[in-house]
Amino acid sequence: MLITLGLGGWLREPRGTPIASGLTTPGRLTLALLLAFTLLAYLWFLYMQGFDFWLNEYGSLKNPVGVLTVGALFTLDLVSFALMITALMGSNQFTSQLVVMFSAPAVFMSGAIWPLENVPYGLTRIVSQVLPSTPGVQAILGLSQDGAQLLDVMPQVTLMGLQTLVYGLLTYLWLRRRTRDALGRWR
Repeated sequence: MLITLGLGGWLREPRGTPIASGLTTPGRLTLALLLAFTLLAYLWFLYMQGFDFWLNEYGSLKNPVGVLTVGALFTLDLVSFALMITALMGSNQFTSQLVVMFSAPAVFMSGAIWPLENVPYGLTRIVSQVLPSTPGVQAILGLSQDGAQLLDVMPQVTLMGLQTLVYGLLTYLWLRRRTRDALGRWR
């Protein structure tokens, strides 16, 4: 929600914002946004996996190196997905409603609350595999709570890597389109 609300407003009317100068180079802008938002998301991830779970005596970090490594990829995947949606919408007008409306189904489809084996095959299962939360939650649950090795969660890691590449490319392409639109309005 942070990404869609913050960035969406800038995309709708970029003149005079920090993003305005970046719109002339959408490749650099995409990379800068990915890195900045991933750092923020990763810091939140570390807080939750470390302090919050420790404070509430929630068994975690059985494989700390795996959790920290896969957590970095998961946050990058999640950020690229959010940037893609924001660049596609080009505004923050309906992002809160969109995020709220899809949050609960995404959590259930990820297997965090409802076992993934109980999610019916078909459209629901396909959609669940497109969302970053599904491979991310599955991999981190295995590493953090069960102490799985990185090799055990490699299918989820591979899916997150592919998602990150696809979402990052789509973000770049839509930001490039937004750049042309914004530059056209400024002339």
